[in-house]
Amino acid sequence: PASLGPRDAVPPRTSALLEALDAEEAQAREASRSAVDSFRAKKQEPVDKLRKQTLLFSGKVREAHAIHMGQVRRDVALQLRRLEERWLSRSRSYVQSAKRLIEAKAKEDARASAAGKRPR
Repeated sequence: PASLGPRDAVPPRTSALLEALDAEEAQAREASRSAVDSFRAKKQEPVDKLRKQTLLFSGKVREAHAIHMGQVRRDVALQLRRLEERWLSRSRSYVQSAKRLIEAKAKEDARASAAGKRPR
């Protein structure tokens, strides 16, 4: 059409044909674009679905991990508490036996000094 020169110089019938061709070309371009878009959308659907499933799954994994770690923390805290209680009861019994030994020694020393002997 550029070789024909400006449109005004073209006879009205040819001009109408050129306009019809332009319109047809624009329509074909639009149809092609929409076909490409719908093809892309169709191709994208499984990707989007997979992405959504992956997010869901990773969320569930994260949640399961958090639950598991919470359980582990509770278990460890319980074990530490039991260990601490055991240690405290042992140290109490050690302190009590040490007190008994000291008291026994003091009584023995008191008896010995009352008897006139030198304490050991």
